[in-house]
Amino acid sequence: MLAQAEAAHRTAMAQAEAAHRTALEVAEKTHRGALEVLRRQNQAETERRRREERHARYMGIQNALSEMREAVFAEPYDPQAVREAGSHVHRAEHALAMHASRRVSSLARGVTYVALRIIWPRSARSTISAAHAPRYWAEEVAPLRRELDEAVRDELEAEAEAEKHPPDTS
Repeated sequence: MLAQAEAAHRTAMAQAEAAHRTALEVAEKTHRGALEVLRRQNQAETERRRREERHARYMGIQNALSEMREAVFAEPYDPQAVREAGSHVHRAEHALAMHASRRVSSLARGVTYVALRIIWPRSARSTISAAHAPRYWAEEVAPLRRELDEAVRDELEAEAEAEKHPPDTS
C-alpha cells in the first residue's frame, strides 16, 4: 500500500508539474500577445499624432501664406503688415520642415523664398514695390503655392490610403 501511495504521489506530482509548465507557457503566450497588442496600439497612436502634427503644420503654412496674400492685396498697402505676415510665413515654413516629407518641405521652402522677396529683397535693385507686389504674388507666388497645395493633398491622400490598408507587422 505504501508503494502504491508513493507511486500515486509521484504520478500526481508529475501531472501537477506538467500542468504547471503548461499554465506557464499559456501565461507567457498570453503576456506576449498582450504586449504585442499594446505595441501596435502605441504605434498606431504615435502615427495618429504625427499625422495630426503634419496636418497642423500644413495648415499653418497655408494660413500664413493666406495672411501674407491678404496683406499684399490690401488697400491701402501696409508694408508693416506685409512684413509681419512674411515673418509668420517664415516661421511656419521652418515648423513644417521638421514634420513634412522632403518634397513638401522643399516646395514650402521655395514658395516661402519667393514670397519673402516682397519684403526681404536680395539687393536694393530687386525691391518689389507696393504697386508691383500684387502682380508679383499672382505671377510668382500663386503658382508655387498651388504646387505646394497639390503636394500636400497627395500626401494626405496617401496617408489616408495607407491607413485603410496598414502593413502587416506580424
